[in-house]
This record gives sequence, C-alpha cells and structure tokens, in this order.
Amino acid sequence: MCPSNCHQPTPKEQGEIVATTLNGERVYGMGADGPIKTPTEKPPVAPPVEREVPVVVDWPKGIGADLKPHPVAPQNTEKILDACCGSRMFWFNKRHPDTLYIDNRTMPPTKQTNGATIEVAPDRVMDFRNLDLPDNRFALVVFDPPHIIKRGGKRSYMKEKYGELERASWRDDLRAGFAELFRVLRPDGVLIFKWNETDIPLREVLALTPIQPLFGHRSGKAQKTHWVTFMKL
Repeated sequence: MCPSNCHQPTPKEQGEIVATTLNGERVYGMGADGPIKTPTEKPPVAPPVEREVPVVVDWPKGIGADLKPHPVAPQNTEKILDACCGSRMFWFNKRHPDTLYIDNRTMPPTKQTNGATIEVAPDRVMDFRNLDLPDNRFALVVFDPPHIIKRGGKRSYMKEKYGELERASWRDDLRAGFAELFRVLRPDGVLIFKWNETDIPLREVLALTPIQPLFGHRSGKAQKTHWVTFMKL
C-alpha cells in the first residue's frame, strides 16, 4: 500500500480525459475546430520536430592554429601563378593556397657557400617558355626569371638561388616567357615582373614584349632591382 504522504497520480497523469467547464459547458480540451465536447475526441498530436545538432570540433588546449588542416585550393582553381618560384623567398606565405608555384628545376635543401640553405620545390615542374596551362586562367602572374648570364665554372650561391640565362638565347627565352604569361593571364589581370640589372639593363628586357608596363619601382642597396607592373587590357 502507498503511505499516506505518497503522491497519488491524477486522472490526467493516468491518461484519462478530464473534463473542464467552458462558458458553462463541460469540455474535454480544444481541437482544431473548437472545444471538444465528448470524451472520445482527442486533440491531434503534432509530430516531433527533428532538430539538427551542430557538430563542434573541440581542439585540445595548447594546440596551435598552425596544426589545423591547411587550406588547399582544389586542382585547377588557383588564381595566382608564380612562373619562376625558386625558393619562394619574397612570399609572406610560401604555401599560399590560391597560388600555383612552378619552376623548371628542383633542388633538395642544400647548404650554400654563404651558410644559407636553399630548397626549390615547385608544385609542378614547368618551363615558363612553354606552359602546359589554359588561356586566360590567372588573375595575377608573378614573373621573376633568372637575371644572371651563364658563366660556367664552380657552383655559386647566386647561380643556385636565382638560376641562369643562356648567353646565346636569353632574348628569345624571355620573349617567349612574356608571351606565354600574358596568354595565361586573364583579361584585366595583373603581371608583376621583377628584374635585377646585374648583367642586362631593364630597358633591353622590356623591349622583348609589346605590352607597355604601367609603373615600376627600384629597390635594393644599388637600386638595381626593379618591380614592374603590367595589366592585360
């Protein structure tokens, strides 16, 4: 038996339909068409609402943001082309997810004569004179070709860092490079050209493309490095 102070379930808790008084009439609840006046009627039951529970990834405390998956652009969707990436030395983000880095050479991490270590690891090995890329693909192209004429002899820091140009063919090579890069550049796209006048004056290089540059800037201690901006208009 239930003690005197235990809870006795009410008729409503037991599932019975309990009548109430509404405007002097006995009703058994409210239905879609108004008051329910017979105990056999039951108000419709709304189906349960399914709610989407968000998935939250809780990174362990102390784990840096650099350990999260690095965003990588889907294949063939990069907006930027670095046509002679070398060691990517002037990039703030050397693995920019919207950039395709190409070069015609690779080099494992190698310690140089000045103590520096250089690595050349392009996304694709490709020659800027003959690009295996579609027309009008990139919004921005960076062109930093070798600027040193090949001299032969022992290995040097400058040769391995920047590459070399062939003495007999440098004009044809750079002319072909400009033509290919403007081909893959989108209409209204921008080409940034970097050149150092160690061996060849800038004016001789700019004469190799019919596209006129918009503006440029000198830099470096000897003011021999030029940054030149073109636009495909």
